[in-house]
Amino acid sequence: MISEFGDYMEFNKFITFEELITPQAITIVYIIGAILITLGSLVFMGIGIVMPQYGNYSSSNSFSGGFLIFFGLIYLIFGNLFWRMLCEFFIVIFKINDTLESIKSKSP
Repeated sequence: MISEFGDYMEFNKFITFEELITPQAITIVYIIGAILITLGSLVFMGIGIVMPQYGNYSSSNSFSGGFLIFFGLIYLIFGNLFWRMLCEFFIVIFKINDTLESIKSKSP
């Protein structure tokens, strides 16, 4: 009986938004986003390597492959860095909320 009441209280916290599930979801979203950013940058670098070999390019356009490799490398570094900072920002917001909740529960 007590465990059923405890389950009801947990569900009640979930429904009334007293317990937040977003911090755990942000971790999953971060991992998926980092994988997609890394794959995207590898695609840019791969196209940059393959494009000059199979494309019909004049000598004035020969820098295109090198540009895509460079862009892929920049995207790999700064894309993942920006994505990490954005996800950390949201985690910090939720940690601030947790801290304020603990202060609120300690006050008389």
